[in-house]
Amino acid sequence: MGKLSFKFSEVDVRDFAGCIFTNGCFDILHRGHIELFKFCRSQHTYRQVVIGVNSDKSIRELKGPGRPIMSEEDRVAVLLAIQWIDYIVIFDTKSALPLIKAMKPSFLIKGGNYSTKPCAVADQIVGQKFVENYGGKVLTAPMVEGFSSTNIIERIKNDL
Repeated sequence: MGKLSFKFSEVDVRDFAGCIFTNGCFDILHRGHIELFKFCRSQHTYRQVVIGVNSDKSIRELKGPGRPIMSEEDRVAVLLAIQWIDYIVIFDTKSALPLIKAMKPSFLIKGGNYSTKPCAVADQIVGQKFVENYGGKVLTAPMVEGFSSTNIIERIKNDL
């Protein structure tokens, strides 16, 4: 099957049970994102890599009225061109937890700016306890220092 994207509300994500899953806004794609996708694929050759992508509505709720920079349609088009991604599921909620609970991935992976250890709530991985409770693995990809969409946007604003 070729690469596809779906709305969470329009697909039975239980079909992705056992996948490798990560999620984010992916508003301005950068090297940190690419390394995250490569890390996801490296965890298991034959499991599907599914990316949860915040919808435009969700990003506005999370980041404010000036975001997203790139439309949902454009973000998905770029992500579908990346060789380490098999499927994309777009979700409207501020949190990916409902999607994670419905999907039950074998691997839940986030970037290295998150922690799998008990820490401040802001740094915890959403869905970690849920995934670990059924025996799934929760991992953080190695951090690529200096890359964040928010930082890139601020640098652009400051240079104008």
